[in-house]
Amino acid sequence: AGAPLLLDDGFCIGSLCIIDSKPREAFDERSATILTGLARIASRLMEARKDRLRGEIAAKVVHATSDAIVAADGTGQIVLLNSAAEDLFGYRASETLGKSIELLMPDRFRVGHQKKVENAANGGPTRLLNTFVELPVKTADGREVPTEVSLAPWGAPGGDGGFAAIFRNITERKALEHDRQEARAFLDAIVANIPAMLFVKDAQTREYVMVNNHTAEVAGVRQGDFLGKTDSELFGDQSAKFERQDELTISKRSAQLFEDDFTRADGREFHVRTTRVLMDGPERKDQYILGLVEDLTDIRLSEAENVRLARYDRLTGLINRETANALLHQHVEAEEPFVVLSVDLDRFKAVND
Repeated sequence: AGAPLLLDDGFCIGSLCIIDSKPREAFDERSATILTGLARIASRLMEARKDRLRGEIAAKVVHATSDAIVAADGTGQIVLLNSAAEDLFGYRASETLGKSIELLMPDRFRVGHQKKVENAANGGPTRLLNTFVELPVKTADGREVPTEVSLAPWGAPGGDGGFAAIFRNITERKALEHDRQEARAFLDAIVANIPAMLFVKDAQTREYVMVNNHTAEVAGVRQGDFLGKTDSELFGDQSAKFERQDELTISKRSAQLFEDDFTRADGREFHVRTTRVLMDGPERKDQYILGLVEDLTDIRLSEAENVRLARYDRLTGLINRETANALLHQHVEAEEPFVVLSVDLDRFKAVND
């Protein structure tokens, strides 16, 4: 005779059977009831053994993990502090058991905490369940340590149970983030204030993804209006030469130097020299075109002025004696016929003065 072994979740995992030394013609109801009761006891013992093994495994994991784990009951009293939590908070577990979990919280987070504790212990909605949220904690020596915390309920909601808080010390990560932010701010400041013009385009779409302040000032276009736009959308007829420069940079796959004129919308003219180079991005190789632009306008004007001063008379604007002699020598050496017309001015010195 046998009775099914049923677990709490309804699964039948086998049978509890008895075998007599001789055949029986009948198995009365009382015997069947006793056998069913024995099967129920056996099932409970197996469930208890499974729970005990699970509990032993969980306890070993809790005390071996590098995450700090603090368990509290439904009233917020600490019932467990693992080794990592001892290291994080600076308390021995024996010092905290039976005390409020507020012991581990900065003062400003204690207002309304009890209601949140009861809500979490009863399985109510909380933004800390099954996710990590940044939250500072208070250590035994009064310091605040940045952590990520997540909650997990334990026990039966509304009964004997509570919640476990899992903390991860993120001090090093926060320090690294701070260093990265400072480095990014430093680089942004350099890019924004560098006297040269700097731009970055997407190599496929040719849309601008970044321009610095100086680029926007020289181009006469608002910095924000560059983003997501192409040269044809910004500069009309002048865009063709910029597009050809992009094509050549992509095809050559090396830094390319270009020098040309640029006329902005208000008619002001600039002479610029641009170095274009392909740059890898986070998504793919050769993702961007980086451009560094130098404004050579003043240099070219100065060079032109120097040439003018070297070749022309300042007072009259006519070519000077050295230039005239050079032209005469060119004609003589080329054996070209020429005529010199001499114009004499009366009282030239007075006019000159």
